[in-house]
Amino acid sequence: SNKSPILPMKPNLFSLPKTAETELGDFEIIPQYNEKENPIHVWRGTPLTKQQWIELLDSNGKVKNPNLVKALIFRGGLAPDIRAEAWKFLLGLYPWDSTYSTRQKILAEKRVEYNSYMSQWKSITHVQEERFHEFRDKKHRIEKDVLRTDRTHPLFEHDSSDPNSGLNLLRRILLSYSFYNFDLGYCQGMSDLLSPIIYVIGDESESFWCFVGLMERWKGNFERDQVPMKKQLTQIQNLICHLEPKLHNHLSQYGETNYCFLFRWILINFKREFPFDDILKLWEVLWSDFMGPEFHLFCVIAGLCYHTETIIEKNMDTDDILKFVNDLKDHMDVDMMLMNAELALRKYQIV
Repeated sequence: SNKSPILPMKPNLFSLPKTAETELGDFEIIPQYNEKENPIHVWRGTPLTKQQWIELLDSNGKVKNPNLVKALIFRGGLAPDIRAEAWKFLLGLYPWDSTYSTRQKILAEKRVEYNSYMSQWKSITHVQEERFHEFRDKKHRIEKDVLRTDRTHPLFEHDSSDPNSGLNLLRRILLSYSFYNFDLGYCQGMSDLLSPIIYVIGDESESFWCFVGLMERWKGNFERDQVPMKKQLTQIQNLICHLEPKLHNHLSQYGETNYCFLFRWILINFKREFPFDDILKLWEVLWSDFMGPEFHLFCVIAGLCYHTETIIEKNMDTDDILKFVNDLKDHMDVDMMLMNAELALRKYQIV
């Protein structure tokens, strides 16, 4: 059979006394973890195919078992020909209990709403814009970032006059989002998060609403006071302290307690660290929430701790590690990272 392995697995494999509390919640640690006595098996499956997807829907188009779908997506990601449909569920455009007919209705209503946001900024005349510093500044920042977003990808390579070119879709959707969410507006890095959505979804209005769903998940990363980002870095520090004490001790001797060298990995969820196709897979695995909403932190830890020995042997200080981490771009294996992240999470029980 070519079907993906179906796993009703939960990360609560162990019932052991609590030995640590962190800002991520209470954790149970496996004391002196012994691989032989308590083997933890993690693996990656094959992508969910279009045929499998169809079989997971009832005659009205409703997903019969959302948890099973999420498990399969977590295990192997999605085949390219079903990705656009599945992302609309993962990013909240479609409710999991929606039918074919309700989804068509949703798209029609959302298209009207999207056009209303777009018409707001399009109605601003050049004369008005001259007296609207905030809008000029927003447009300038979006333009600056759009022109350096994924320019090696065929969809975003050429800046043409075609209104439906990849870059023009980026411009319009980002400006429209800033009118949808005035409080957040536009922040550097958002164009990085939008480009894969445009590539996968294609349609402008649907891409916008999927981006809205993505920002609901990750908007904390862009808050100006950076409190959510600092919290995640603290969580990572606490986790590494218990999962990889050798690395934690090494970093502590250089006074590195805030793990800021991991900032980019968290801010845009590895977008610049992996090839484009790997990012599509990584993100849909994260969006499945099969291992919980904090699984991305374990991916960050797995990506770093894979290199513990190198960091210690070369006696890297904070500046060395920052350069080393940045040089890992396009040199990490996404499936290896996901397996190591799951292994770390299973060893380090969230209660």
